[in-house]
Amino acid sequence: MIPIADIDEVWPAIEEKALAVMASDEYGPEDLKSDCREGRALCFATAEGVMVVTLGPNRARKDLEMCVWLAVALDGEGLTAKYMPEIESLAHQLGASRVVFHTRRPGWSRHLDSRWRLRSITYEMELANG
Repeated sequence: MIPIADIDEVWPAIEEKALAVMASDEYGPEDLKSDCREGRALCFATAEGVMVVTLGPNRARKDLEMCVWLAVALDGEGLTAKYMPEIESLAHQLGASRVVFHTRRPGWSRHLDSRWRLRSITYEMELANG
């Protein structure tokens, strides 16, 4: 099992990579750390990296899903793929029906196995002021 960690203790080791991954997200580093500190998210860490997950409702399906908010590998290798059995086990223990993650990086489809499917794509246009 991946051990639970204190986000403030592991943040210095992952900060540079986490900031790069989260650079374009509305959900920023302070939000992530606050959610971990206040128990709305769980932080897991190994020597290979750090993962932050949340458990939340999927209102359309009327069930729960575990969302991987951050997965940072310290050695550059795929942390999520390496720990997928533990991630799945944790999701089952928490009562989740599925594991999800959100990304703006299109290359993920090359790394995920056939159990994964694309759920949505969001297009956004900023409106001019005035």
